[in-house]
Amino acid sequence: MNVFEECLSNWDLGDDWRPVAERLAARVADWPVISAEPDDFTVEAPLEIPWHEGLLVWVHLGAFLGCQIDRSGLRCGLLNDFPGDRLATWFMSSETYQHSGKSLESLTDEMLIWFGRVTARR
Repeated sequence: MNVFEECLSNWDLGDDWRPVAERLAARVADWPVISAEPDDFTVEAPLEIPWHEGLLVWVHLGAFLGCQIDRSGLRCGLLNDFPGDRLATWFMSSETYQHSGKSLESLTDEMLIWFGRVTARR
């Protein structure tokens, strides 16, 4: 069982965002070229908004890289400090993708493309 399947088995992050974790779990079989394996990632509640309003996916590769999907779309960038520390964490979004008609699955694929592009440069 991969980290995304484990996350789904104990899902408590809001039903609206479950398709994101389902898509990540499905993509493990054809995981893109990323410097991190699927089990290196963490899925948790979003930053700066209520827990049921989005989802944060992050990985530590010398720096904390994260993507947050919420009702506005997808933000990808650098996470400052440890993501679990809500008081010290802030999110520098370097790329934003508007939701505007895109499915959660397509935003999830864009997230993986972003992780691949950024980690290839590290």
